[in-house]
Amino acid sequence: HNKYAEDKFAQEFGINVCSDLVSVPARVLPPPMLRYHDSGKEKTCAPSVGQWNMINKKMINGGIIDNWACVSFSRIPPEEVHRFCCDLIQMCNMTGMSVNPRPLVDNRSANPNHIENALRDVYRRTTEMLGKQGHEKQLQLLIVILPEVSGSYGMHMSPLVNPLPPSLGFL
Repeated sequence: HNKYAEDKFAQEFGINVCSDLVSVPARVLPPPMLRYHDSGKEKTCAPSVGQWNMINKKMINGGIIDNWACVSFSRIPPEEVHRFCCDLIQMCNMTGMSVNPRPLVDNRSANPNHIENALRDVYRRTTEMLGKQGHEKQLQLLIVILPEVSGSYGMHMSPLVNPLPPSLGFL
């Protein structure tokens, strides 16, 4: 049970929260059929329980990622991180996306105790690299490999989402 009735901020603003759930008439709609590019082996797909795979499918209008980078805070050896990135890029390209095979800056391994500094450094280096190339573009994708310790994402990543540009994607 929640304790909103005892919350001093709720009381201060005169907010009353009922502990009873509200019943709302509703129905579950069937998922829409997904349509893929004609060059793939499968041209349509019906999602099941909100999920589907991309095996034998190709996007009609896949996105383009020219500028990406990867930083690893795990103990995974750099060669395996590189292989993971290569496999991910290959899979993206096979499914209809166009992804530059080379990261904007070299993949970086960093200490998980310094996540914020490492992410700011990657952002700074990629921004400088794009500036030297005369582009006004920004980093489009940042692949972040977190350590195997549970709870690291919420503890370290959530304060960083707002200071970084909205175009920066996390995978």
